[in-house]
Amino acid sequence: MDEFVAAQRSLPIVFTSGDDAIPIALMGLNEGVNVFVDAEGKINLPNFYVPAYIRRYPYMLAKLTPNAEELSLCFDPTSDTIGKFDEGSVRYLVEHMSESELRSRLPQASDSIKNNVNEALRRIAEKKDEKTS
Repeated sequence: MDEFVAAQRSLPIVFTSGDDAIPIALMGLNEGVNVFVDAEGKINLPNFYVPAYIRRYPYMLAKLTPNAEELSLCFDPTSDTIGKFDEGSVRYLVEHMSESELRSRLPQASDSIKNNVNEALRRIAEKKDEKTS
């Protein structure tokens, strides 16, 4: 709901039908056509508001079960922005994220992701130590 004021300046907001209606941004009237994006995939309007869901993609916070009270940090593994990574993904985190990015994501991460982030931070610190030695 925090985004409504900013988003409604750029996008029409509509609600889905049904008992559990949710707000969505209307991107166009024809399926598969986003009127706010040009042929190269670039936003074609100045000062266009990009919703947080899109800004943080391919990452998202989600409940893993309907009754869960906490959110888990998830990602879309089919996204081209993730790239290929080996088991554990620590190498990916070390190679593609800054120390401040990793630390900012740590509080809301699940235990397994926290372990990977902490291991990535440890490896970053080791690399720094090697460079100063």
